[in-house]
Amino acid sequence: MSALSRRKGSAWQSELARRWRDLGLWPDAASTQGAQTRSGRAIGKTPPDVEGTPYWVEAKHTRAPNPIGALRQAERERSAAGDYRPPLAVVRPHGGGPDDAVICMRLVDFEAMILANREGWDGA
Repeated sequence: MSALSRRKGSAWQSELARRWRDLGLWPDAASTQGAQTRSGRAIGKTPPDVEGTPYWVEAKHTRAPNPIGALRQAERERSAAGDYRPPLAVVRPHGGGPDDAVICMRLVDFEAMILANREGWDGA
């Protein structure tokens, strides 16, 4: 991965975390870019891209968006970390703004989220 791609990804992670904080969705949302290292990835110790949410978040900002591939990456990394939060991929196409991003998650996780919301769960 090129340095430009890493910077673009890091900026998107930070922007996404800031957006969620500013909207009041998750006040503790924070990018974990500094916590991700090549050596950590090699041994399966990668944190989610955005921490402080009830989801395992994989954030992508790319020319060729692949939401399902990003979701599968989130599932692999979450499993390797022994985390049980539902995986969520937030994919932003290159050249698009944050409102052009799409979210990909498993149908069963989406359904559980909606049912929990109906019961008063606020995602915190």
